[in-house]
Amino acid sequence: MNTEFFMTLRLVGRRFLNHSLPIEFLSDIVHLKDLVLEMAKTEYLDDHSDRRRTPNGFAQSFDLRLAIIKPGSTQLGFKYESPKQSLIPPSREIYLSRGRDRIIKTINRASSEGSVENLEISERSRTLFDKLGHSLSDDEAIEFRSNSSDHDHVARLTKEINRRIVSRPCSPVDSQITREVVLEGLISELNQARMTFQIELFNGNRLRAPLNSNLLDSAIETLKGYGKGLQSRFSGKGLVRQVDGRVLKIISIDSIINRLKINAQLDDIRALKDGWLEGAGKAPPHAGIEWLDLKFETHFQTKTPLPYLYPTETGGIQAEWSLGPHEISLDMHLDTHLGIWNDLNLDSDLDDERQLNLDEDVNWNWLVKRITELSGQQ
Repeated sequence: MNTEFFMTLRLVGRRFLNHSLPIEFLSDIVHLKDLVLEMAKTEYLDDHSDRRRTPNGFAQSFDLRLAIIKPGSTQLGFKYESPKQSLIPPSREIYLSRGRDRIIKTINRASSEGSVENLEISERSRTLFDKLGHSLSDDEAIEFRSNSSDHDHVARLTKEINRRIVSRPCSPVDSQITREVVLEGLISELNQARMTFQIELFNGNRLRAPLNSNLLDSAIETLKGYGKGLQSRFSGKGLVRQVDGRVLKIISIDSIINRLKINAQLDDIRALKDGWLEGAGKAPPHAGIEWLDLKFETHFQTKTPLPYLYPTETGGIQAEWSLGPHEISLDMHLDTHLGIWNDLNLDSDLDDERQLNLDEDVNWNWLVKRITELSGQQ
C-alpha cells in the first residue's frame, strides 16, 4: 500500500472541547470519502469532455481512513490508501487531491458570496454536503485543511454556510434551468446562411442548434455522413426541464465529436504497444481485436448506436454508450471473450451489472436489443 497524509478536519464547538469525538457525529463524517470522490469525478470529467463517466475502478482506487484524533478542539487526521495495483494509473490520483481542494473552494465561495447559484457542484455533492454538516449546531464548525501550507487550502463549514451550499430555490415542477448538456445523434440539416443545424437524436426527436463558425467544417463533414449513419456527440449548453432532464432548447454547441466506425476505432487501438499507458498499459492482442471487429460487424446494424471504444490497462477493450440518463459500459476481455455489462441510470441511481459470454450470438442479440431500447428507437 502507498499511504500518505491527505486532509485534517478540526471540529470547533462545545461538543468537542474535551478533544474527543461524540460517537453520533461519526454518522456525518462517514460521508467525507463520498464527497471527495464526487468532487474528484467532477474534476476528471472537466478535463475529459469526451466522456460522461469516470473509468471503471476510479472509486475503488481510493480508501480514506481516520488515522488520528489530536487535541486542539478535536482534530481528525485522515490518510488515503491507494493499492499498488490500482485500476487507474497513479498519475490520475491527482484528481483526488483536486476533489479535496474543490470541497475547500466550494465552502470558501459560499462563505464569501453567500449564493448557491454560482457554486459549480453536482446535485449529489449538495446531498453529501447536507449529510456531512447535518448535525452542526449554531456554535459549531468543521475546519477543512489540506496538506498544503497555502491559506487557500483552509475552509470553515458552519451550519449557515452549509445551508447556503445545499439550499435550492423553490420552483414549480415544470421549471427550466440552463446547464451543460451532451447529446448523441446525427446532423440531418445545416443552414449556413443562418448558421444553424439540426440534430436528429436516436429516439427520432430533432433539435435546432446555433452553429459556431469554428465548428462549421466539423458540422459539414458530419452532415455528409448522414446517409451512412455517421453518429456524433454534441457538447454545449441547453435549456433543460428540471422534472425529467429533457433538453428543450440548445443554447450553444462547444464541440462535435464524430463517432468513428468500429473498425476505424479498432485501428487506433491496434496500433498500441505494450507500455502505452505511462509504461503500465498492456496492448490488446491483435487476434482479439480481429475477433471483436467481426462480432460488431455481424451484429450491429447501421442505425444501432455505436459505442466509443477505449483500451483498458490490462489489455482489454471497453465500450461505452451515453443514452439519455443511462451510462453504459461493456468491459470486454479479449482472452476469455467475457464481457462485463454495467448500466447506471443517473436519474434513479439503479445499477444493472451482468456477465455476458460474447462467443454466444444470443448475448450479442440481447446487447443490440437493449441498446436499441435505451436509445428510444424501439
